[in-house]
Amino acid sequence: MRFPSPMIVAVMIGSFAPRVEATNVGVGTIEQPVNLGAFADPASIPLGPVAMESNYGYDTHSIISAPRPSLFGAMEWKEGTALDQNLAHVFGIVVDPQDSTQVPAKPVNLRVKAWPAPAYSPYTREQVMAATLQCLLRSTNATPKFPLQIEVICDNPADKSWADKFAGRYVVLADPEEPPIAPTPVPGCRVETDRSGIARVVFPGVTKTAATPARPPVLIPFRPRSEDESERPTWYLLPVWTGDTYDKPLNILGQPYTLYYDRFNPSDSANPQLNALFEGGSWLHWSIHESPTGTAAFLGFGLIDPGNLAAFLHAVVFSVQPSAAKPLTITLSSNGRTPPQYFQDCLDAGGWVSSQHGDSPALTGTFVLSPETNTLVQGSIPGVTVVRDRNKLIRLTAPTEEELKDTEELRSKREQVRDDSDVLGAALDAYRITSGAYPTEQQGFAALVERPRGAPLPRRWVKLIESVPVDPWGRPYRLVIREKAGNPQAIIASQGPDPAITSDDIEVPIKAEHE
Repeated sequence: MRFPSPMIVAVMIGSFAPRVEATNVGVGTIEQPVNLGAFADPASIPLGPVAMESNYGYDTHSIISAPRPSLFGAMEWKEGTALDQNLAHVFGIVVDPQDSTQVPAKPVNLRVKAWPAPAYSPYTREQVMAATLQCLLRSTNATPKFPLQIEVICDNPADKSWADKFAGRYVVLADPEEPPIAPTPVPGCRVETDRSGIARVVFPGVTKTAATPARPPVLIPFRPRSEDESERPTWYLLPVWTGDTYDKPLNILGQPYTLYYDRFNPSDSANPQLNALFEGGSWLHWSIHESPTGTAAFLGFGLIDPGNLAAFLHAVVFSVQPSAAKPLTITLSSNGRTPPQYFQDCLDAGGWVSSQHGDSPALTGTFVLSPETNTLVQGSIPGVTVVRDRNKLIRLTAPTEEELKDTEELRSKREQVRDDSDVLGAALDAYRITSGAYPTEQQGFAALVERPRGAPLPRRWVKLIESVPVDPWGRPYRLVIREKAGNPQAIIASQGPDPAITSDDIEVPIKAEHE
């Protein structure tokens, strides 16, 4: 992926954008009103983010009304094609900042061209103007001290009768350290956000039609790369819409995606790859099959960044929306002879089982989302954390390089605990056979070094280890005895990195060899 240096993610998705005063080069997204043709819902307009790159925020807001090709160049419907997925551009509404580097400090013109409205669209020009203005407001942090001044220019004087009401000053949030305020409403509409973070401009009083609705979007993972790898890696799940003639829309999860607006150096734009799955050019094989009982997906790969893989898995789960009645199973297969570390991370996280795909190691996991919270109730995806900011797209984050080093060190120490447990487990089992029972928790591992003097006394005793063992953090291991099916279960316990908390404790149950 080609992103110039230096790089700071300065323009973020939708309403999490700071005032667009980027430092040097910024990579991020901005929303456009989406054209879904005759299958669109006349009561609402979806807002679709697109990737962009700019220098000092130059010319970013004009992207809101720029032409938008679909994945295949045109949105194809059974009733025909729509060559442009941007409603603002289709209806001739132009976002024209008077100074593109000073938004919202300087006014923005909304120009209405004298174009005829497309016959296939269920929207009025007034609705599209409202959705376009919402995109503009969501890309700024206009405050009472820095309001956004909107001026409306109509090429056809007849349009002034409905367009002039959108002119005026708008604020989105309060100034720093001031109490919250209500944002200035856009006439005739409100914004609602679904559980995947996709915003829609809703028009109260407009009823939905009985026509077949457009398909929901598929989400793909986009990582706005920064050359400063000390920054926390971040991905966004971008919605991509397909027409109704595309038989299997979920197939696009495993396809390249290059919808990108280069405002930094357009003459040198190389259409960078935005689907994080393809970053690095690894060999990939993707397939997905839906049935009445569930969805089965397969991803075969060579070398792949584990963070990109984790973000992709989240994109699959949130796109499929699996339920208990129709779960999703995903099989991962590495064409290397050695399973990647990510496979072990999945097994440690739970919900995955190892298998083979031909001669290659493989894993299979099953996933179910809660319909109320849109969170996993079955299955796990290690490596990234889902961040749910209110009214914003789903965001995924991963540890920084420094945190990863800490994680690698912690993983190594956890492995040492397991190795120590093998040795201690064998000694405990020998003590049980020789003495008739495990040591008590009070006697602990000292009973393996010196003969206990207090009850219960062993019937026979031999020295089994040279000294009381300590864990990788220099603290003694503890012996825990619990009942399991009426029999004592010996557990080797470490307090982990922090003895003051229990959430990082490590416990390894010992399976007796002669039960």
